Amino acid sequence: MAKVLAGVISGTDARLRHVLEGHEVRIVRSMAEAIAALPEWQPELVIVGMRFDESRMFDLVRHIRADERYQSLRVVCLRVNARMLAGLTVAGTKLACTELGADLFVDFQEFPDTPEGNAQIRRAIDSLVR
Repeated sequence: MAKVLAGVISGTDARLRHVLEGHEVRIVRSMAEAIAALPEWQPELVIVGMRFDESRMFDLVRHIRADERYQSLRVVCLRVNARMLAGLTVAGTKLACTELGADLFVDFQEFPDTPEGNAQIRRAIDSLVR
């Protein structure tokens, strides 16, 4: 079981908590909350959604990678809303996340909200914390 800090918007919680069942998950809604939680809670993994705190996903990834205390911290960027971006824009966002230092980009739209789809997401995330 890993400590997972999740910077996501309301409405994302249910599926994410289901996918991460068994891990200790702490949800934060703002950049300030996330920055305060990092040293205090010491997560092993950070998951940050594209629309976190008014689309500040990139800012949080940059913050984590700029602080040498978090160099080994695993970071997953997450896209949940299908209407938000077109295909090429998603590809560009995935590339930007990787270039900023995220370890994984997960697009919930690529996986059905079924036991098998959620298990695929879980395996990808678990590969980072084991």
